[in-house]
Amino acid sequence: MLFRSSLRSPIGKVSAVILLTVELVLVIFIGGFGSTPSATGQPVTVAPRIGFSLARDRTLRPLFGLPANLVLGGAIWRGATQAAFSSTAGLVRLRDSVLLQAVDAATLGTFALDEPAPVLGVGPASANTQAAQAGHAAIWLPSGNALAMWTGEGFTVTDVDPLPGVVVSLLPTGTQSADLMVQVPGGGVHLVAVSLSNGQLVSDIQIDAQATSAHVQNGFTLLATAAGLAVVAQNGVRHTLAGIPAAVRFAPVSDAWVQVESVSGARAWLVRLDRNAPAARTLDASEIPEPRIQRPHRVAI
Repeated sequence: MLFRSSLRSPIGKVSAVILLTVELVLVIFIGGFGSTPSATGQPVTVAPRIGFSLARDRTLRPLFGLPANLVLGGAIWRGATQAAFSSTAGLVRLRDSVLLQAVDAATLGTFALDEPAPVLGVGPASANTQAAQAGHAAIWLPSGNALAMWTGEGFTVTDVDPLPGVVVSLLPTGTQSADLMVQVPGGGVHLVAVSLSNGQLVSDIQIDAQATSAHVQNGFTLLATAAGLAVVAQNGVRHTLAGIPAAVRFAPVSDAWVQVESVSGARAWLVRLDRNAPAARTLDASEIPEPRIQRPHRVAI
């Protein structure tokens, strides 16, 4: 504890207040985008940053830790309603706009939005610059049946041909195309590739006949089913995580991690999608904790 100084003398009281101030400043720094210096200029050792998560109180926060030992940092954005991040940048939806935000806190672009239920999609990019993010950040606009893609200088909107169902997930695959996961009437999910040059459907492949939702990321396909969350690797190995409901939505928090949230918003899990993991490794879903509210300590003077 920092409060072992005696409060019986004025000097002790002032010391306690100064130490308290230093502690609160360090907590605020740890919650931000960048590295964390201490009061002496030396870096503070913190748990590894996994990515950026939209917490249940609708604040965007950095997510630290290891599976089964997760910690949410301080709030970066308040009032966010959706977020999707790669390891270099991400999309954050606020009330009437979507920001393309680099992980170093720089805002790369803005898209004005009047859409009740957009779908955000990001893909891995080589750097967190405007040019490097071209073709790796996109927004599905269901009311207009259109796709807004980041080109490196701004968002370009392309009208898309009629789809066989409702878009539940989106993976940008470059400046020429994008993959849409589409929930079809009667059940099941299709993977639909769309051309960004003319909005035509390039291909339409059924992924699963029973899944209620699906997501593709880092070479893995995630399927929400009545039996739990099925995770299928590129080599076809399939793991099922029981206990996760069929009604979920997906939000990548970095290249190799995805947040799976119940539609009710009551619970959220984190799944690691590691291409280098042994095929026999058992996948785990770690429940994301509730955000901690930092309140200043009260010191009687």
